[in-house]
Amino acid sequence: MKYYCVETIKELKKTMASERSYITHVQTQEESLPYYQKAKLFVQCGIVCLEFFFLQFVCVLMLRAFGVREYFIQSLAVTTVVIGFMFTRNDNSKEKITVERFIQEITEIKGGSANIKYVVYAFVGYVGLLGLRFLLNTFNIDESPLYDNFYKDDQFDISMVLDSVLFSVITEEIALRRSLFNTTKKYTPQWRNYLYPMSALWFGLIHFVNIGTSSFTNVYVFYQMGYGMVMGYFFAIFTDKLGIFPTLVVHFCNNVTAIFMPFTLSFFLVFYSVISAAILGLISIKLLKIDNNKTD
Repeated sequence: MKYYCVETIKELKKTMASERSYITHVQTQEESLPYYQKAKLFVQCGIVCLEFFFLQFVCVLMLRAFGVREYFIQSLAVTTVVIGFMFTRNDNSKEKITVERFIQEITEIKGGSANIKYVVYAFVGYVGLLGLRFLLNTFNIDESPLYDNFYKDDQFDISMVLDSVLFSVITEEIALRRSLFNTTKKYTPQWRNYLYPMSALWFGLIHFVNIGTSSFTNVYVFYQMGYGMVMGYFFAIFTDKLGIFPTLVVHFCNNVTAIFMPFTLSFFLVFYSVISAAILGLISIKLLKIDNNKTD
């Protein structure tokens, strides 16, 4: 009898300890960081963005110093260097970085093939948006040019197109957003509370570099920043719930659609932007609901 009582007491202690641990974990997840720590996290993510741009700037300078001025070659080289450096530098895993591990992390689809449908939804949505753009242009409802964004000095600029829809997407997702994610995860155990806002804020703010370095008007650049924050929030949800590769595909679709859109602030540009944001917003809500039932 005494033996069974001792064993029962031990089991009760284990159960109570487990419950205390769970309660502490929940409290830790729900507690908010003090304002100075939030500011510090914001600055740390900003440093990651500065590092991202500094690497690109240095790479371009070095390539030009060696006489490499072909835009496509520059983009390819910069993409390779920036991804390689930032993937290594901002890595939270203790595992050795190998080509196999890099490919595995980049191509992983969280939740398996069952979650591919969300990428398909986004793809269909963007195809529909492009169809709407062409339809309105055909009937002269939206008279803004369709293909002007493909040309520079009256010549088709394939390098610019590839940089917009491919190289920029790859570097922003693999090098920048992954680094912002890992910086946030390393900083606080409540990283889910800050992951999406930090991605949104800095993804929008980085477009500020277009002021004075592009042909865009200042008003259009500020519009870009606002739209970038919205997209940055949704892309963060896609990355967290589905993985890097699905976000790459969705980001690619977004940029392909964008190069057919007006590059001046207008009613139709805002109209298309609202639709694209609604597409990703609805899918993101679905993803968040699924994750509420299966929290990792």
